[in-house]
Amino acid sequence: MIKYLLVFNYVRATGKIGLSWPQEGTAITCHCKDPEEYAYRLFNFFRECDRKHIAVICCGIPPPEGIGQALRDRLQRAADGK
Repeated sequence: MIKYLLVFNYVRATGKIGLSWPQEGTAITCHCKDPEEYAYRLFNFFRECDRKHIAVICCGIPPPEGIGQALRDRLQRAADGK
């Protein structure tokens, strides 16, 4: 079970997903080329982190336009434990 979900612009952590940032220092990374790919890969990324018992996940905040707003809403719900 994922214990914490941090939503931020940039930080080093155990698992990261987002549109751009340095990838060193993490157990799992997922660099997405655009918000559509981010949306497509997000749930698999969460499942992989859960399977590997990753306790801290950092998610880059996508731009609020288009599917980015839905991603922001989903990340906020995940951060709230929903």
